[in-house]
Amino acid sequence: MEQAVGIASMVKSDHLQMEIIAKQVEKELGVPVEIGGEEAESAILGALTTPGTAKPMAILDLGAGSTDASIINQEGKIKAIHLAGAGNMVTMLINSELGLEDMHIAEAIKRAPLAQVLSVYHIRHEDGTVQFFNEPLSATLFGRVVIVTPDGLVPVERDIPLETIKRVRQTAKKRVFVTNSLRALASVSPTHNVRDIPFVVIVGGSALDFEIPQLVTDALSQYALVAGRGNIRGIEGARNAVATGLVLSYSREGRSMMDQSIISKPTILLYTTPYIGEDVLKPVLYGIEEEGLPVVIEAHSGTHMDLADLASRNSALSVGIGVDEQAIVLTYKNIPAHQFIYRLTGYAQYPDSLRTLGVNAARLVKGNPFASDERLEVAF
Repeated sequence: MEQAVGIASMVKSDHLQMEIIAKQVEKELGVPVEIGGEEAESAILGALTTPGTAKPMAILDLGAGSTDASIINQEGKIKAIHLAGAGNMVTMLINSELGLEDMHIAEAIKRAPLAQVLSVYHIRHEDGTVQFFNEPLSATLFGRVVIVTPDGLVPVERDIPLETIKRVRQTAKKRVFVTNSLRALASVSPTHNVRDIPFVVIVGGSALDFEIPQLVTDALSQYALVAGRGNIRGIEGARNAVATGLVLSYSREGRSMMDQSIISKPTILLYTTPYIGEDVLKPVLYGIEEEGLPVVIEAHSGTHMDLADLASRNSALSVGIGVDEQAIVLTYKNIPAHQFIYRLTGYAQYPDSLRTLGVNAARLVKGNPFASDERLEVAF
């Protein structure tokens, strides 16, 4: 056993170097390549696609080389920091402290739980549970500590007790990820106090680890801070936050200044298919306006569900209404695209129900109790 000391440093990338890489990628792929925005800003925009999240919030982006934190306030202002040391440093510490001299085995120890092979027919996992096998295990595994990977049992060749390997693994993760997470969040907090952060979404490749998110969450709970693993776009899990944020940033930059001014204002957006007269929608507008909130109508193509989802994602208030010839639907940005808050089919003949839907759209923003109407269909 060794005592390992790791040193990590951050290197600021030069824009010229990025341009060289972009040109080479463009040459290889034959498609235009642009240099996107800052990673921290993109990551938090991507994290905001996690169902149930909203500004203000903070994120921890736990990667291989760095532990990044950023926070976005209600006005959309972002503050970020990058701290050296993450997954690769954990692997290095495990390799050094256990004296493995094998980075591949150290990486496997970091990624997967351990077990002790008790016989050729059964093993005891590190959590104490016992697993039996119908077919005998390889005799070379007998009596060994093994790593339980998705591809099978990988033996640890050195004679090190399971509890020692587990302790070194967890200690390395705490020394790197928990320490860096607390430092990073304190740095981006408006008061430099972790307790004053509303909540934290954890993203990045290391957020998929079987125990790192829990170690970080347990540490943050000591500060009465709620944290959870992200689910980018509701389907990707904790990965692809930066990629998603880059796409969102690019799409926003591509809009006209007029579109930007509409979307950035705190308005409820109502998207309709072409040829739907505004007169039939007036009860909805009246309902929203009597609650004191503004609304903007735009014509787009798509189903009422598609339009409502698009409107909610473009609205600064995260509330959208979609209308086609069949139905009108009210939704919120952070619920899955196939669900909704209220829907009204055959809406043209129910002006009172339309007005109620408009009232409820405004109340969804304000957090007030909904008005009831038996004709309004609810999804959940």
